[in-house]
Amino acid sequence: MIDAKEVSRLIKEAGFHSKAEFAKKMGLSTTAVNLWGAKSPLPPYFYQVLEWAKKAQKYDELIADLKS
Repeated sequence: MIDAKEVSRLIKEAGFHSKAEFAKKMGLSTTAVNLWGAKSPLPPYFYQVLEWAKKAQKYDELIADLKS
């Protein structure tokens, strides 16, 4: 099972500043996200959402580069 520190690392790697920011953007409670990897398993959508976030971040960077 993945631990809470790894969950934090993956969330930050996907472009979020913190678990709290991730929770807010996803419409989840910060408490629930903080429990992932500590006392609760990851939801089945976790990795897919992070993949989409990474792709969206790359797209935003590309668009910004094209505008400048």
